[in-house]
Amino acid sequence: MSISSEASDGVNDDVVPRFTIDSETNRQYTRFNAVGTELTVSLLPPALGDDSDAVTYFQASVKDLFDYVLGMLMMQTWLALRSVIKLIC
Repeated sequence: MSISSEASDGVNDDVVPRFTIDSETNRQYTRFNAVGTELTVSLLPPALGDDSDAVTYFQASVKDLFDYVLGMLMMQTWLALRSVIKLIC
């Protein structure tokens, strides 16, 4: 799955994917009483015509990856809060 398939909602159809998600694993960390998600990703090479240098491209790829992960975290937090609110009401 590439980031463009996740971000494509009709508004960002011209987004060029910078990474793909190769696998996603949910893990239980009993020592810390926590659950985490482990992503294995592959950075993609620049698109044809992208004349940015390697460092700039890498920085943009990592930024896109962090934006994706933070978006996932916000969604999981919202779903957890919604579940708690339903239990209370």
